[in-house]
Amino acid sequence: MATLEREISAMSNHEQDVAGLESPVGPAADLWVAEVRVANFRNIVAAQLPLENGTTFLVGENNSGKSSLLQSIAVACGRRAMREDLHRTQDTIAGEATIELIIRSSGSEFTEVVAQRLAGNYGPGPEPGEWTAIRVTLTPSRESAFLSTRRRYLSWDETSREWQPTPLVPSPQVMELLSAQLVEASRDLSADLARHTSDWGQVLADLGIPADKRAELEDRLSQLGDALREASPTLNTLEEELLKMRSAQSNVEQVEIHPLPGRLEDLTHSVDIVVGGGDDRASLPMRLQGLGSRSLAALRVYFSLCRLRIGVDQG
Repeated sequence: MATLEREISAMSNHEQDVAGLESPVGPAADLWVAEVRVANFRNIVAAQLPLENGTTFLVGENNSGKSSLLQSIAVACGRRAMREDLHRTQDTIAGEATIELIIRSSGSEFTEVVAQRLAGNYGPGPEPGEWTAIRVTLTPSRESAFLSTRRRYLSWDETSREWQPTPLVPSPQVMELLSAQLVEASRDLSADLARHTSDWGQVLADLGIPADKRAELEDRLSQLGDALREASPTLNTLEEELLKMRSAQSNVEQVEIHPLPGRLEDLTHSVDIVVGGGDDRASLPMRLQGLGSRSLAALRVYFSLCRLRIGVDQG
């Protein structure tokens, strides 16, 4: 069944006047994003979505791309993107992602304030009014887990009736005209994974493993950790550098890196949930699933907690 996950709400200047609202940061821009085009972002390969001059509702099945589309709009408007935001399949990761915002005037032309900020980077478009467009290109960075962001204007070509790339860069003053606020659902399993007090944390607090099995498993875990440390030149280099603390602190005699915890309960902090679609489709961790899936998964974890607690109560 199709589910309504979230909505994009963009009030025009006229709607704000009617609602009696005022902008908290100066005059409204009197423009709106008429269309969004996304490629290779999260679980979206290619999507093109027209937006209403008011409220646009996204309706669709779980994992159909609604959350990814809203995330892409937020990134285009200034939110930082992570490496995980690049589209990936079972075997490959996209080298870059692109997000295009097609922007038009609310009236027949941009206001004087907007036109001054655009500095001539606007003109006729596919429909009446004045138009501009911005392409955001996201690529991996060697220095950071965040993606590198490059923004350029697009120019409307009447002959081909397509938006064409330009080398011109939107100024910070132009980006101040755009804003995207995401309101997340309160029930989200990906956020619960790191919290010991969540339903997820309470379920994993007691794995229910017998003592004899626990000793065997923890011994094998220790052996695997030692093998990882010996096989990794990175961990060896870290350990060598950390050992140099002895020259500065007399009470330090030994420093070791343990890539895996020694207790099974500590290992649960790194437990992840991977969801696959079958038919050779890529499996994705829970944090990259849509809000509908993450919310439903959190509910199932709660049911697991109830079953385990009932089992204890019944002896």
